[in-house]
Amino acid sequence: MAVERVPTTLRDYFFKDDHFAVNWENFDKLKEHVHTVSEDMWKKFNAQLRHYQPMIESENKEDEKAVAPFPRHWMLPSFPALFDNVDSLDLYKEADKELIRFKEDDTSMELSLDTHNYRPDEIHIAVEEGMIVVTGKHEEKSEDGRRTTTRQFRRAYTLPAGVSKEQVTSNLSSDGVLVISAKKDAPAIKN
Repeated sequence: MAVERVPTTLRDYFFKDDHFAVNWENFDKLKEHVHTVSEDMWKKFNAQLRHYQPMIESENKEDEKAVAPFPRHWMLPSFPALFDNVDSLDLYKEADKELIRFKEDDTSMELSLDTHNYRPDEIHIAVEEGMIVVTGKHEEKSEDGRRTTTRQFRRAYTLPAGVSKEQVTSNLSSDGVLVISAKKDAPAIKN
């Protein structure tokens, strides 16, 4: 069976592109939970998050002024009370720190991955043998050419029953949040 790549739409930063608005609710839940744990801690966290600038060069310097990336797992404050009710946040629930969120219901499957360490051309999404396969490979060579560092990942997720490869879409925000969606067919109405 031939492997066919899933086209990926390159989009603006996660919090600037309305396409990702459906996912903003999860960040709002996280923000409310952190706020209830410690108002002072949230003020520091929010100030740092809002002033954080991604290490991406932009041609339009005005665009960079109000850009905040999606919060990485390591950016979350690490004190025990924050994680008491972490299941209700629906973020970073897996041991896989690159998986931001996995959600499946009767209408769709959606997964969000943190791929900020990879350029768009280093990320590949394919549907093969009933699986959505996401791979990424990044190589850096030292200036003198004597050392090469390679970082790579491979994730495979079962394609929901009855979903074809044409129903799989992917979108990549400028700050590296990859959202892959698979829309399920509506169930047939029985009389």
